[in-house]
Amino acid sequence: MPRRSTAYRTTHFTSQRRGWALPLAAALLIACKQPPPVVSEEAHFDFATDLPDEVCGGNLVGMGDLIDKVEELFNVESPHFVFYWLPGDQFSEHSACVSKGPACFRPEEGAIYSSFLPAGHEIIHAVFARWEIHPALNEGLANLFEEPTPSTHEPDPSVAIEDVLAYSGKDVDYPVDYRGRGAHFVRFLIDQYGFDRVARLVRVSLREVDLMANSGFFEDSLGEPLSEVLSAYKNAPLCPLVEARFASVECQSPPIRTRLGEDSWSEDIELNCSDADTYGSSEGAQWTPRTLDIETAGTFEFSLQAIPPEFAEVVLGRCGGGCGQGLYLRIAGGDSMTAELHPGQYYLLFARHEGAPVAFQLAVERSDG
Repeated sequence: MPRRSTAYRTTHFTSQRRGWALPLAAALLIACKQPPPVVSEEAHFDFATDLPDEVCGGNLVGMGDLIDKVEELFNVESPHFVFYWLPGDQFSEHSACVSKGPACFRPEEGAIYSSFLPAGHEIIHAVFARWEIHPALNEGLANLFEEPTPSTHEPDPSVAIEDVLAYSGKDVDYPVDYRGRGAHFVRFLIDQYGFDRVARLVRVSLREVDLMANSGFFEDSLGEPLSEVLSAYKNAPLCPLVEARFASVECQSPPIRTRLGEDSWSEDIELNCSDADTYGSSEGAQWTPRTLDIETAGTFEFSLQAIPPEFAEVVLGRCGGGCGQGLYLRIAGGDSMTAELHPGQYYLLFARHEGAPVAFQLAVERSDG
């Protein structure tokens, strides 16, 4: 895979580059207002914005890493696309989104329009753009690989998975309350049958097709009839999507640097938007990830000091996630928290909300002797 550039350089739209993506995107936006320029050409996408100095240093590489990982897991080749970052009023002025959300992927133009970074949800839609995926699977995958923040689409136990799979309407009309249940079902399928079989299902399932009435897709791909799949699914525990997500990018980050003893660590971080491992934007939320390997199960205490404390938090999650074995805890600046941890790898997000730069000092120590 070619190395992605993290340097910003101005380029121009041409009709001879990237096939269908750039000409259609440019034509659509020229009909509105002049789009922001492409400032960086990456391996999988061109990044366009009027505010390149406000893009934190880790975004473009992290976005590419996410695409690489999903391509590997699902044996899919992402089409090249354009990513328009349109913060603030720019989004309403230049976005071609039909929905009311803060971001969208437009397959007709091969372009993402987003008011925030890095918009992993829309990136997943772009990766699978060549496949005619049923929205239960398409939205489910996007929810499982998006940013590590609490989802607005949690699995609703009152929503029957049979109704989700039977949906045969347009993607844009896919009911909001189906999204969390669909994502939970996709996570169950991956845990139960593995990425290769689910990739086959994703590849053959068609949008605007009632999957309950066309259940042969499941047996052909998973090796079991849909009735048996649904019978097993009834016993799957529910959990928030932040616990179910895969955290693939965060779990490729470096470990906490200072190990004080066999079961104690510390980390000092001054969050700086220009650093190569910082995500977000200079005027908005920012975060940088680290990993922590736990060798023996036990109770661990996490103590966070931050300056200023009111803008800071550390998020603790389990790599790989999954309902029943995932984890998602938030530690505010100046607070302490204990957690029961099992052996395995965890991620830590040092995050600030909109506000002043933040310096973190995190101490982790086993507390059960």
